[in-house]
Amino acid sequence: SLHDALPIYAKDHLVNKFQVPYKYAVEIFAATIEAVITKWLSTGAKEEPIEIATVVLSVTDFTTWNQPITE
Repeated sequence: SLHDALPIYAKDHLVNKFQVPYKYAVEIFAATIEAVITKWLSTGAKEEPIEIATVVLSVTDFTTWNQPITE
């Protein structure tokens, strides 16, 4: 499942980012990535894959997902 593939603190980061319960936050996160890829494919995949990867990675900062949230 998607949950099993996420880093240890991903749940906290998703809830913090979207300000909704985790079960909805993870769906928003997955749907956002799916929407970007679907749009890219449906418009002819004109951009290079690295450009789309950059867009997907900009959805959230994955670099902090193995760390607890500090505020």
